[in-house]
Amino acid sequence: MISEQYNTKGDIMNILSQSWWIDVVERICNKLELTPMQFGIIMQNPKVLEELEAIFRKYSKADEIVAEAIVAVIKEEKKVNLILPPKGFPYTGPKPIERQVEILAKIFKRLNPGPTFEYIKEVLPTLQLPNGAEGWFAIPSIQALFPKIAELDRQYYCAVKFLLSLIPTNTGIPQDFQNYRRKEITPNHLRRSDKTKDALERIAEIQKELSIWIIPAQTGFLYQDITVREFRKSLISKNNEFALGLPEIIAILLTHIERISEGCLNIDCAGDEFRPQEIWGWELYVLAFSFLGGIKLGTHETDNFNRDCKDWAPASGFLPRVEL
Repeated sequence: MISEQYNTKGDIMNILSQSWWIDVVERICNKLELTPMQFGIIMQNPKVLEELEAIFRKYSKADEIVAEAIVAVIKEEKKVNLILPPKGFPYTGPKPIERQVEILAKIFKRLNPGPTFEYIKEVLPTLQLPNGAEGWFAIPSIQALFPKIAELDRQYYCAVKFLLSLIPTNTGIPQDFQNYRRKEITPNHLRRSDKTKDALERIAEIQKELSIWIIPAQTGFLYQDITVREFRKSLISKNNEFALGLPEIIAILLTHIERISEGCLNIDCAGDEFRPQEIWGWELYVLAFSFLGGIKLGTHETDNFNRDCKDWAPASGFLPRVEL
């Protein structure tokens, strides 16, 4: 009986780990045409969890009534900008983290994946996946890629150019990659945002023994229907979330080529600041990857004046937290 098992807020996780819950999730996903990853993201929404607790208190058994009650909650919550990957889309979430590390180690032969595999085995189980993250992603350390370059900003520009050069040979669509801003990958036009730079420096310190970092992230689906300017403003009050930039997003695309599919949500690189002209401000434009007819790197306004912003959304990362 759910009502007998459920006594406190903490007991919700015990219920969600029980075998009958799998059947309930399957019913919910079928009714709402959701993938398990989409449902998982919904379940991280505080409002949904609050409603879920009330449902568990009300009903005495796990049956169709529970599924229908949860479906009703999710349908209501989806009206409030709860944006998810479309069902049937090739990308259904991050690959197993070990597989991501293997892919990167094959591409970047100078990186040593051993310490990262040890981290995955010993440390990752103690970390809590932050709310809003799709899962764990493997990201190569820029410092490890360019150990002979001491200056961080120079490491960044070298990494951007190097990683962009890998897209044609590692995504399976070499003839379709177009970089419309190739001539402007320079310090006068491109730089890291301060918050992203600070967050990555913290991760570099925490995972200093690793040449391939493990970072929780989301690839844009949480921030559809919001402009880059609004997104950046929202990050001011969030201590553990930061925007991803070109190096991180390219790494994710290299390990998840299925994310590069026509019709999928395009990705804003909001962790980078870009200005097409040196006399313009840094806040007006953002670099972005689009996936219509291949993969393209271009720019658009941070306020999305001239395009429907539901087709574009920023990717973000999170600082890992120890499980309490």
